[in-house]
Amino acid sequence: HDLDNLRHYAMTLTNLGILKKNNLDFDQAKSCYIKALKIRRWLVQKNPAYLEDLAFTLLNLGNVLSLLGDSETESFLVEAVKVRRGLKSQFPERYSDQLSDSLHNLALFYARTGRIRLAIQSMTEACEVLEPIKHRTPQLLKNYNESVDELSKFKQEPSDEF
Repeated sequence: HDLDNLRHYAMTLTNLGILKKNNLDFDQAKSCYIKALKIRRWLVQKNPAYLEDLAFTLLNLGNVLSLLGDSETESFLVEAVKVRRGLKSQFPERYSDQLSDSLHNLALFYARTGRIRLAIQSMTEACEVLEPIKHRTPQLLKNYNESVDELSKFKQEPSDEF
């Protein structure tokens, strides 16, 4: 019961972070996510069943750090992808859409920071992961189409990375 109470507290902090981010209070959102992340990391050590929650908070923290121009953005977004990649390998039916979402967000970050080759790699993988399940729901199809559109934009970007 104590673990469930902590999980609910971390979810409340994460939801408060989302609210703060939506109200453009990025510093407060970051603070909420960091507190939630500490709890979620501890919970995962006790029980790996909490990995899904950890990935959710990592992604939200990475996204708000990106808006703040924080140098740690990439590490949190990459960790979210890593966790969700692991979850998808165990439960592909359940976690493909979440992995695709994390890859999509990582790709957008790479594009915003001028790393077009990495943006193309991440968005390509996001499309590949989502393609087999895109017709399950209208939202998945919408997400897939958005990823394909972004990928096409990235491929039109000039890149000096090659």
